[in-house]
Amino acid sequence: MNSLAKIDGSTSPFDAIRQVDDNGEFWSARDLMTLLGYPRWSDFKDVIEKAKASCENTGNVVTEHFSGLFLKNPSSKQGRNYQDFKLSRYASYLVAMNGDPRKPEIASAQSYFAIKTREAEVVIPQQNDHIRELELRLQLAQAETQKALAEKAVLDVRHLIVATCPEPVQQKILGYSVVEKVEYRDRIIQGQDLINDGSTINKTALCRRYGFVSKSGKPDYIKLNRHLDSLNIPDYAWENVPSVRDNQELRRDYLEELDKKIIDDSRQLWFGE
Repeated sequence: MNSLAKIDGSTSPFDAIRQVDDNGEFWSARDLMTLLGYPRWSDFKDVIEKAKASCENTGNVVTEHFSGLFLKNPSSKQGRNYQDFKLSRYASYLVAMNGDPRKPEIASAQSYFAIKTREAEVVIPQQNDHIRELELRLQLAQAETQKALAEKAVLDVRHLIVATCPEPVQQKILGYSVVEKVEYRDRIIQGQDLINDGSTINKTALCRRYGFVSKSGKPDYIKLNRHLDSLNIPDYAWENVPSVRDNQELRRDYLEELDKKIIDDSRQLWFGE
């Protein structure tokens, strides 16, 4: 029985001469020549040229399947190089198909490359699909891991905020609020010139209203307070308004009365009374 007929991957001589480089698998034309029953390169080169023509006629790029080489002949005393080709699996198949069909070696090669080509058409895509499925599973596992780490980081930050910040600050950072404390929180952030419902007037506005300002134009609270103390303003005219600290503000419904007191007091000072 011809050994070339053994096309099992572990015993076939065609597998034995198969080589692999960075671009993938290939067969040396010189190695293949012997297995196909061609003792002379000149005869075998004609088969290669026919195979190249077949490759071109099927719309393939010849140079992608037939890569020419010139290698140094170690047995040549003149140091002459010899020609060789790196053949892809498809190129090797075409070489076998264009060989002398009377040679039993050619028949074995045609059978080998036909079966291997069919395996490449059926098995390799299935393997690629399986590999792609594994890649997608890996990407999903990585995404789930990243999501879990991100959620843990959010919880850690939240716990840190709750443990270290006052409740109003927690509410502002974490995006929630308690209804009865919304107004208080807004006033803390405002800091100055308290925003209110218009029922009171702060002392900054009173300073500007009655001219108690410094040379730089800033409110002079000291002079205002001294003057107000001299007017005996009743307690009910004031209202404690929460801000960064509790501030006394004048009730707006008492403003007209305060205006009269200020005018009367100014007249007394003018006439020396």
